[in-house]
Amino acid sequence: ARDPSVDLDRFERLVGLRNEENERLAIVAFNEAFAKLQAELPAVVMTGEVIIPGRKPQKYPKLEDVIKAFKGPGGLYGFSLSGRISYPAPEVVAVTTILRHSSGRSDETTLQGGFDKSGGKNAIQSLGSTISYLRRYGQITLLNIAVAGEDDDAAGVSEHITEKQVAE
Repeated sequence: ARDPSVDLDRFERLVGLRNEENERLAIVAFNEAFAKLQAELPAVVMTGEVIIPGRKPQKYPKLEDVIKAFKGPGGLYGFSLSGRISYPAPEVVAVTTILRHSSGRSDETTLQGGFDKSGGKNAIQSLGSTISYLRRYGQITLLNIAVAGEDDDAAGVSEHITEKQVAE
């Protein structure tokens, strides 16, 4: 770079080519490690439960169970999770979940929702509940983690369609 006889345009093109190759190698490393991670991520069991008077208890996967499922295999293959919170509108929070890899590559997803005011929560509890929910489902989505017991093939449906509705 200090040598005045070096063709600056050629030097810039070579640096650009090197950067493109480094990026390609980082993508390959990320994808290979993610495939290995996917093979080892266990399904998360819905151990959380919300009791709503007059209704069947609602089950959900706990955030700590999602994080626990990720930590061992995630660290083994060079991954880490982090997040970012923003407020795109009044009483709306957005949580961005970021999956980073030691290669320098990352992937992310953003989920947003209104503050959860159910169950008589105060303003801070309402915000905290929404953030927890969005963190949990952002991680599940980004990591493609299976949730055991999430899909019962409509077995829990109390009403079924009629033969006439099937024909229509």
